[in-house]
Amino acid sequence: GKLTQLTDLQMHINQLRGNIPSELGNLMKVTALFLENNVLTGTIPSEMGNLSFMAYLDLSENYLNGTIPIQLGNLEQLVRLFLVNNALFGEIPTEFG
Repeated sequence: GKLTQLTDLQMHINQLRGNIPSELGNLMKVTALFLENNVLTGTIPSEMGNLSFMAYLDLSENYLNGTIPIQLGNLEQLVRLFLVNNALFGEIPTEFG
C-alpha cells in the first residue's frame, strides 16, 4: 500500500462488511486501529501481529470468528486490546502473558 506514514486509522461505527484485509498488517507505523461497531466477518488476520508499534486495537462489536491469532502476542507496544462481542472461540493465547 501507499499509506506508509499512517499512524492512526479510525473506521468505527460504520457498515463496513467483509473480512479484515490481511494487508492492514503492512501498515508498519500504525499505533491505533479502531474498526469496532461494523459488520466485519471472518477471522482476525495473523498479519496484524506485524504491527510492532500498535498500542490500541479495537475490533469489538463485529462478527469475527475463529481463534485469537497467537501473532497478536508480538505486539509489544499494545496497551489496549478490545475484542468484545464477536464470535471468537478457543483459548487466550499464552503469548499474551
